Amino acid sequence: MTQILLCTFLGVLVGYPIPTHAAYSFSPTIWQENNEVRVNGADLEGDYPSERILCFAPEADPDDLKCFRPDSKSIKQWTRTTIVFTPAANTPPVGFLKVFIMEDTDVCTNGGCQVLKQQTEIVIGAYKAHPYIVDIIDRETGVKTGNITREKTYEIRGFRFGDDVRDIYLGIRKIAREDIISWTYSTIVFRPSQEYEVSDGLRVQNAAAKSNIFTVNIVDTISNDPYSHLQFHLSDMRITDAWKQSQGKGIIVAVIDSGVDTNHEEFRGRIWGNPDEVRGNGRDDDGNGYKDDVDGWNFVSDSGELTPMSSHGTAVAGVIAAGKNNAVGVAGVAPEAIIMPLIVSNANGRIVGEDVIEAIHYAVDNGANIINLSMGGPGFTTDFNPAFTSSIQYAAEHNTLVVIAAGNGDILGQQEGNAQGVDLDQNPKSPVCNRNDNRWSIGVASISREGEKSRFSDFGLKCIDLAALGEGVVTTSFYALSEGGVSYASVSGTSFSTPVVSGLAALVWASKPGLAAWQIRDILIRSGDPLNDPTIGRKPDIIAALTEAGRTAAKPPLKPATPTIPPETHDAIFPDIPSLHPYESAIRWGKETRVLQGYPDGTFRPDRTVNRAEFLKIVLEADPSVDVSGETKETGFPDVDESAWYAPYIRYARRTGIIEGYPDGYFRPEQTVNVAEALKISYRALGVSTIDTGGEWYRRYLTHAQYNGILFSNDLNIASNMQRKDVVWVVWKLMGGK
Repeated sequence: MTQILLCTFLGVLVGYPIPTHAAYSFSPTIWQENNEVRVNGADLEGDYPSERILCFAPEADPDDLKCFRPDSKSIKQWTRTTIVFTPAANTPPVGFLKVFIMEDTDVCTNGGCQVLKQQTEIVIGAYKAHPYIVDIIDRETGVKTGNITREKTYEIRGFRFGDDVRDIYLGIRKIAREDIISWTYSTIVFRPSQEYEVSDGLRVQNAAAKSNIFTVNIVDTISNDPYSHLQFHLSDMRITDAWKQSQGKGIIVAVIDSGVDTNHEEFRGRIWGNPDEVRGNGRDDDGNGYKDDVDGWNFVSDSGELTPMSSHGTAVAGVIAAGKNNAVGVAGVAPEAIIMPLIVSNANGRIVGEDVIEAIHYAVDNGANIINLSMGGPGFTTDFNPAFTSSIQYAAEHNTLVVIAAGNGDILGQQEGNAQGVDLDQNPKSPVCNRNDNRWSIGVASISREGEKSRFSDFGLKCIDLAALGEGVVTTSFYALSEGGVSYASVSGTSFSTPVVSGLAALVWASKPGLAAWQIRDILIRSGDPLNDPTIGRKPDIIAALTEAGRTAAKPPLKPATPTIPPETHDAIFPDIPSLHPYESAIRWGKETRVLQGYPDGTFRPDRTVNRAEFLKIVLEADPSVDVSGETKETGFPDVDESAWYAPYIRYARRTGIIEGYPDGYFRPEQTVNVAEALKISYRALGVSTIDTGGEWYRRYLTHAQYNGILFSNDLNIASNMQRKDVVWVVWKLMGGK
C-alpha cells in the first residue's frame, strides 16, 4: 500500500527509498536534453490539487529533494492521471522520480477517529539524466571558443555534471584527471597538459551517462604568445611549417593607414628607420622632401609625428608582423618583417585620396617591398576614382607589390551594421580596382573559417584575386585609443584579411629575394586553393607557395608593354605637374580650355588656395555662353570695388542668382573660398540640378558631388580651403570630364 508520512503542508518528510508503486509508470527513463517525460498513474493530484509537487531525489542523497509545483515552467501538463514535464537543468544526474500529494486520511487513536490532511509520497521510479554542455570559455580571454590547445585553461559550462569529479572525453581519449582543476554541478575547469589528435568533439561523463557532443578543434600550439591559439588565420594555414622556411626577414611592408603604435612591444626593433635622416634637427637630411621622416611620415599633419590616429593601423600591422615567441600577445604572419608606418587617416577614419597617392610614392621611393592598403570607398556606387591608378602603376613599375582590401559592403548597410558585399564588377571601388594590368596588385576579400565569403566582403572577378580569414582576427591594438585600454583585440573586415596576404607575400619574398613583385603575386594566386565562389579568388596555401617560389626562376620587374597614358600626353603640361600627377587630366583640360592657366614663371602651383573672386571668374569662364562684358549695374556689395577686374563677374553672378553674399550684406571677394561655398557657386553657375535633401544649406550640393564623383575625394572637409587643383577638378567634372 502507499506509504503515509505525517507532515505539515510546507514541510516534506522523507524516509528510506521504497519500491515503485505498480500503478505508476513513466517514460523515457533515461533523459536527454529537452526530452519530454510522461508520467501515468491512478491518482496524481490527491484531494488538494494545488498542493501537489513533483520531486527528484538524488541517488546519493535521497533526502536532498529538488521539487516543482504545478505552475513551474518545466511542467507542461498535470492531470489526475498524467504528468508531462521537461527535466529542469538542476535535475540530479541519477535518482528517483517522486510525486507528493495531499489526501484526507482517517486517523484513529484512543481518543477516537478524525480526518487529517496528510502527505502521500509516490515513488514513480528510478531515472538517469544526461549532462549537457552549453559553452566552452577560454579562461585567459573570457570569450567563447571552439578550440582546445595544450596548456591553455578552459571552462565548460552546462548542467547536470554532478558534484563528483568524473571524466572529460576528447574523442575517445579521456583527459587526465590531474588536468581537471575544478568540477561543480554546472562548471568544469580544466587545463590539458597533453597533445590530442583531431577529435569528434568534447563530452562530459556524469554518474549516469555522457553528455552531448560539443564540437571543438584541436589546435596545435602556434607559439608561446598567450593569444596565438586564438589566431585562426595562423592555425588554419600550417603557419608553423612555413616559419621553418621563412619568417619574412628583411622585407619592408608599408602600412598606409591610421598609424602604428611604434612603442608596442610586438614591433620592437622592426619599425622601419630612414638611415639618412637625423632625428629632430628640423632638416631634410636625405633630400627626399620630408623633414625628420625618421620612421615614416604623417600625411595628415604633414610631419614626422607618428602617434596613431586610431587603432586600425596598429591592428593591421600586428596581423602582418607582430613578434612571435616573445611570450606576449600574438604572433604575426611574417614575424621578422619590417613595418613602415605611413599615416593618411584621421581619427574618424577619413582619408584624402591625394594623401594616399603621395604615401604610395613615398613608400616606393623609400624602399618598401610591399604596400598594404586596408582601405576602400565608403560603399557608394561612385567609389571609383581613376586618380589612384597611376600611383599603383608607379609601384608596380618600381617592383613594389600593392595588396589592397576589397571593401566592406554598401554604404547604407554599413550604417545599419548589416552591410552586404558590393559586386565590384558592377560598381568598382578604389583603390582595389585601380589597375590596367592585373599584375599591378592583389585584391583581397574576406572569408569565414569555413571558406565562405563573409557577408560584408566585396567581390568581383575583375578586382579580387585572393581571400583570407577576415572574421574574428586576433591582433594588436593601440591601447590609448582602444575600448578598455587593451593592447590586443579581435577584429573583422577586409582590412584584416588583407594584411594576412601581405604577411604571406613577405614570407614568400624573403624565401627567394631575387623574385620580382609580379612573380610573388603570381605564385600566391597560382598556388592557392580554389573556393566555391570564384568572385572572391583563391585561398592562399603558404606551403605550396613557398615550394613554388623555390623552383621559380627570377625574372625582371614588371614593365608594362603598353603605356597607360597616350604618348602625346607624356610631356608635362606644367613643370610642377608631372604626367603621373593624380590631377593631370583635369589640369590639362583647364589649360587647353583656358579655364585655369599657369603663372608667369610657367608653374601651375596646384596647392595654392583660391579666393572667392578668383573662383567665381574661373567657374563663369568655364561656360562659353557667359558674357560679363555688358554688366554695368553695381554689385550692391559695400566691400566690392566696382572698378576692380572681378566686378563684372560679381555683377553677373548676383543678377542671375548665382551668388547672394553673406547675411551681413558683404561678399568678401578676397576671402579664400571653402569647399561648401565652391560647390554651391559652381553648381548654380553651371546649371547642374540638385535635390533638396534637407539639413545644412550645402547638403544638397555635397550629396550630389559625393554620389557622382565630382570631388577628387569624398573626404574633403567642407570647411577646408579650395586649392587650385581641386577647383579645376570640380569644374572639369561638372563639365563632363572623365
